[in-house]
Amino acid sequence: MEEETSRKKDMMVEVLGEPVALAPTDLYDARFKRSLFGFNSRDIRAFLDSVADDIERLIEQNRRLKFQVGQLQDQLAEYRRTEESLKNALISSEKLRSDLLADAKKKAELILNEARLEAKQIYHNAEKTREDIERQVATLNVQQERFKAEFAALLDAHKRLLNTDFGARSEEDRE
Repeated sequence: MEEETSRKKDMMVEVLGEPVALAPTDLYDARFKRSLFGFNSRDIRAFLDSVADDIERLIEQNRRLKFQVGQLQDQLAEYRRTEESLKNALISSEKLRSDLLADAKKKAELILNEARLEAKQIYHNAEKTREDIERQVATLNVQQERFKAEFAALLDAHKRLLNTDFGARSEEDRE
């Protein structure tokens, strides 16, 4: 019986974290000496004082534990609020990153389209300038050929004129 009581007290120490003078079995198994007028009052008083001390200690321990539980619950609630805030911040930053990436892609596509359009315009202008230059070169070639022909005709005309003028003078000189 005493071994069983000792084992139960060890279990109480393990559960409560401190030794307890009385275990619930001590209350159930309490036996008091009989005296002339009933039970021995000193034994009962000592037992009740021991029970009261243990109950006071357990009540104080219970109060401390409830206070600690309240603090831990408050901390847990704060941690949960912080976790929720962090989740929201993460979601917001992820959305912002996604929006920025999409915006950057749109801007890049717009820049590429503008660059392609500008390149086409530059190519078109260069092609038009090339065609204009080719037309001008062709016109200049025609003008050059016309100038050569006209100049050759002018030279022939002057040559004939000179020949005619020298031919007429030669005849006059002969006479």
